[in-house]
Amino acid sequence: MLTAVVIVGARRDRAQTTIDGLYSQTARQAMELVVVDASPNDTPLRLAPEKIPTQYLDLSHEKNWSSMRAAAARAASSEIVAFAEDHALPRADWAQAILRSAEMALANGEPWSAAGYVFENANPGTYMSWASFITDYGEWAHPLPQRTLGRVPCNNVAYRRSDLLALGDSHDSLFGSDFVLCDHLRSRGLRTTVISDAIVFHQNPESFTLLMKANAAHCRVIASTRVEHGAWAWHRRFGYALAVPMAVPFQKLWRLAAVQLGRRTLWWRFLSSLPVAMAVFVWSSLFEAVGYLLGPGSATEDFLAVEVHAKRSDDFGETSSAA
Repeated sequence: MLTAVVIVGARRDRAQTTIDGLYSQTARQAMELVVVDASPNDTPLRLAPEKIPTQYLDLSHEKNWSSMRAAAARAASSEIVAFAEDHALPRADWAQAILRSAEMALANGEPWSAAGYVFENANPGTYMSWASFITDYGEWAHPLPQRTLGRVPCNNVAYRRSDLLALGDSHDSLFGSDFVLCDHLRSRGLRTTVISDAIVFHQNPESFTLLMKANAAHCRVIASTRVEHGAWAWHRRFGYALAVPMAVPFQKLWRLAAVQLGRRTLWWRFLSSLPVAMAVFVWSSLFEAVGYLLGPGSATEDFLAVEVHAKRSDDFGETSSAA
């Protein structure tokens, strides 16, 4: 069984498209849906529990992204908990691909604790959409290169629920960034991977300002969460704050370029997106440095706002029928 989790906000039409995509999964007989509502908006969502058993959690009073995700994981009843963004439309066989991967990994004696998905551009009509897509998800764009990826994307990851519950309530802030959460799981000897045929169509920001805000908030969350759960001493925090702006933008660029070299199908998109990607990498590294020094500030609330309330594009472009 698989529990799909989607956090929805003020963009009700966008969220409804994703919810409808989840209800249309080929593996819906083996699914549950948890819808977390982060918006005080009173526009009702069209839920169809007759298709898939559905839980609706009104958490509009909650302003913390990580707390919402942790609450959803606790509410789920399946061993596999698959998070989907409200602006990421899953292909019809997405859940089936996740379940198949989990079963095969278990049968081979290499069960994964977390598994990411791969991505297509859901709104490919503008340069900024492609630049945003390459910047944030180019490392996991479909098709993946012919090599195993253990590093997962953020906000689009399936987990074994037992591993999440083993963290305990005191570790809810780990849910703020899948990068940090998966690092924590790997530190415990658990495996993470990417499922090459679990495909979602991701709607990307068509605003440079929104792209910068989202990455800045996320990177500050990453840093502050590492400090909190690692109980970092002041000298380590200070050292990272100095080093990150000088090293991390180039590290991210290398990871992105290495994947394109192994794939080449998006090579021109990668090259044309470099000015935007490097600007985002440099800008967000500064906020990561701030997170090491000063903590999260309002970053968790800011990240929730850009994830589920901000407008990205008018619609899912040409992918609704393709999904």
